[in-house]
Amino acid sequence: MPRIKTFMNAKSNEQGVILLMGDGDDRIELLGSTIPTSLDGKQKGKETSFSLSVPKGSNGLIAVIGSGPNAKIRICGFFLEVVWDKEASLPNINLENQWVPTDPTRMPQIVGEHIEVLVDRQIFSSELRFKDNKKHRYVSGDVICRFVMGEISVEELELSATALVEQESLKAKVKRSEEELKNLQAQKVLLLKQRDAVDEAVKTIRSAAETSKNDLTLARERIRKVQKLSETIRRGWPWISRKKAADLIDITLDADHAMLRK
Repeated sequence: MPRIKTFMNAKSNEQGVILLMGDGDDRIELLGSTIPTSLDGKQKGKETSFSLSVPKGSNGLIAVIGSGPNAKIRICGFFLEVVWDKEASLPNINLENQWVPTDPTRMPQIVGEHIEVLVDRQIFSSELRFKDNKKHRYVSGDVICRFVMGEISVEELELSATALVEQESLKAKVKRSEEELKNLQAQKVLLLKQRDAVDEAVKTIRSAAETSKNDLTLARERIRKVQKLSETIRRGWPWISRKKAADLIDITLDADHAMLRK
């Protein structure tokens, strides 16, 4: 087991802040903490540094992974105890020795890049992929740290696991609802475009119908005039041939049409 200081070092002040830093290019990944940190509410990952805010007079525990190109072993996990040094009036994090659990029924371990603890043959793990696994219960690393430090009971640990699964399920439902809403909004936009297209098509059809109606009226009027002229020619000039009569009708109608256009 490599020394903890192979991967990281720390500085603290009287305000209760501990700055935990990777050694050189090494990185530190926070897996869980009983103490407020600068990473609270953020997506945890491999950091060059982060801070702990230790309430005066209190103790705590953090679980971290150290990794980096400068380490002889590229990755290693540690449970580190945080205590308030009354004589120095400063918080202190033990980088000389790993924290050792005092309760044999609450012994955590770091597996890969997550924490887990075995309770009554049930594994509680901070690994997200175990959230739907029947053999594991998914909880946050912070909750596991609080449990092994005796801050919460087994019942509270189980409730946290259930609540977290329900929270993840609710997040999934919200995400699905948001996706459905986006789809509905897209469909609404499409329907509005289709409605506009239909309205335009209706206008075109109405215009065409009106034009056809006018053309039909003109055609009927032309037929009426042809019939009237034919009757007039037949009665007034019975000796005119059909061809001449037709030419006379065309000339009369064309002149009439030209007058209408003016």
